[in-house]
Amino acid sequence: HYTHDSNKAREMINEYVKRKVGPRDSQPCTICSKLTATVLFNSSGHDWFYCCDLHLQDNPQFVTPIYPKEYSNALEKLKVLKQQLDHQEQIAKSSGNWDSWVSKFLSRNDNKSKENVEEVEGSSEKQADAKETNDTQERLHASIQQEYDTNLDLVTKYQNNQRKFSLNKVMFEGRIERKKRQQILKQQKLKEQES
Repeated sequence: HYTHDSNKAREMINEYVKRKVGPRDSQPCTICSKLTATVLFNSSGHDWFYCCDLHLQDNPQFVTPIYPKEYSNALEKLKVLKQQLDHQEQIAKSSGNWDSWVSKFLSRNDNKSKENVEEVEGSSEKQADAKETNDTQERLHASIQQEYDTNLDLVTKYQNNQRKFSLNKVMFEGRIERKKRQQILKQQKLKEQES
């Protein structure tokens, strides 16, 4: 019987699920001793403890969130889309400089001879092509921005609905040792009661 209980502590996996209890069932937080309704349950069912939500937020010394693969995929896609947006903004800035240069050039040459007017007409065609390219770039930028926003919403949703965590290695080993000590004490009490 003792070895069976001892194996329970060893079988614990480092995955805890966050759950809420009713306000009247609140207990002191394991970290700061303030009353909390948040409980971390070990997925293997052998351990649980109360912990404030604040301690679960960006605290790698205590816990690390366990996100699904979709979260990682969305995060990677977000990085790629951000690079594309930055690239599109650089293109827009450089094309904006070209447009202003062409506009200045055209306005200066308005009062020149007919020969220059033909050159300006050629420049007007170039300006129309540049405008069409700018419109295409703007549509592409808007499309990338929309996809970026969608992925950002998805990442935020995963972060806000996060329920699974793994404890820091030292903390988890401490929980295992605590469970072992509790089981040893329980076995000792049973032996004392028998004798």
